[in-house]
Amino acid sequence: MLGVLNEKEEELIFTLLESLEDMPGIVEELDGELQRAARTLRMDYSTDTFAVLSAVLEGLKNLINYVEEVKYGVEHLAERGLEVDDTSLDCWEEYGQVFEEMLSSFEMQDWVGVADLIEYELHPLLEEGREKFIELRETLRGINPH
Repeated sequence: MLGVLNEKEEELIFTLLESLEDMPGIVEELDGELQRAARTLRMDYSTDTFAVLSAVLEGLKNLINYVEEVKYGVEHLAERGLEVDDTSLDCWEEYGQVFEEMLSSFEMQDWVGVADLIEYELHPLLEEGREKFIELRETLRGINPH
């Protein structure tokens, strides 16, 4: 690890820490919304159900975009020699395959299949991703204990 952080590194760590502070709760909330949407989807194929599901999936898309930004920052810190695991968020990459399966289920109008993917594929990924956010946050606190 580098002995002294430069101003840009300190700023990046601070920004990452600040953004990671609420992420475990946000992921948990999003997971709960997805689980409720999946349960509803098993029984109700109304426009309202699909509107809720669409909004929740938009939140998931925003989360994945956020993960990409965090990964970029973490990779930069690792390249600078800081002791941070730049592969710690790789678990989020599994979403691509699940999204492809969900798209296929949507195209076939297999609503139970979509609900199954949410409950049995996305749920464990979100739990793992939430834990990785917590681990990363604690690692960054150890680098910059401000």
